[in-house]
Amino acid sequence: MGAAGCTTERRKTHITDAAEVFYAWHPFYGQEVTIYGERNRRGTVVFACSVGEASKTAPLEVPAWMLDAAVCRMFRQGPSAQVTVEALRLLRRTLDTTANVIEAQHQLIAFGGSDAPTNEDSKDAAQAVFNQR
Repeated sequence: MGAAGCTTERRKTHITDAAEVFYAWHPFYGQEVTIYGERNRRGTVVFACSVGEASKTAPLEVPAWMLDAAVCRMFRQGPSAQVTVEALRLLRRTLDTTANVIEAQHQLIAFGGSDAPTNEDSKDAAQAVFNQR
């Protein structure tokens, strides 16, 4: 048995609840979902949910706040979306930077990272990079 006041990250599998999705831009909006479990994803509570017969569809994770009517009432659809050119440029730079970081990580993996066996060519290349500093 756990200590008093302890909580677990997941619900027991035999517990199921029903709730309505109040977030207007979710595919399950306005529908009653069956909640099968609860998880913490990077600090956000999400529920494993399905609509209709559970055996026909795989559960979908829905953030808990999307089932909260008070939170979702704060979101309103405006007449049209607006964004500045500078915001789009910032987004482009962010995406480019992210893509470059991912590419660099993939290259490290392709070369084996720090666990790769060394050979004379890789030692020469490493020495050339070190000497350029």
